[in-house]
Amino acid sequence: MATQIPVRPEYSAQFPAVDGIRRTKEEHMREHSFYPKEPIRSDIAALIALDGDSFNRWYRERKEATERLLRDYQLFSSIPSLNYGSEHQQHTMTAYTHVGNHLEYLKAGLLNLEKIKELYDTTRD
Repeated sequence: MATQIPVRPEYSAQFPAVDGIRRTKEEHMREHSFYPKEPIRSDIAALIALDGDSFNRWYRERKEATERLLRDYQLFSSIPSLNYGSEHQQHTMTAYTHVGNHLEYLKAGLLNLEKIKELYDTTRD
């Protein structure tokens, strides 16, 4: 059974969707948003409202897929890039910005999953 959402001001900069802080439209407009900010976004609230088995299945499937993609993408990124001819430019596929970005997005996804699970765990009785 879900309980009250914890307030975590330290999350506001990186994880405002789950910081537990409500802001009025006027307060939020100072941040260039025309909408009030709820303590927790509705899609996240729906996840933490799931029963234990449903949440654990949701979490496990996404964590396994993200870890698999990250592992595979890291292996892919180690391929030497043949677009550079100089000895001083022995770059791998991460020399391409989008490859590095994909790795960072996958790492961010894992971090987001962990924060959602942490929130889920703290709202259980």
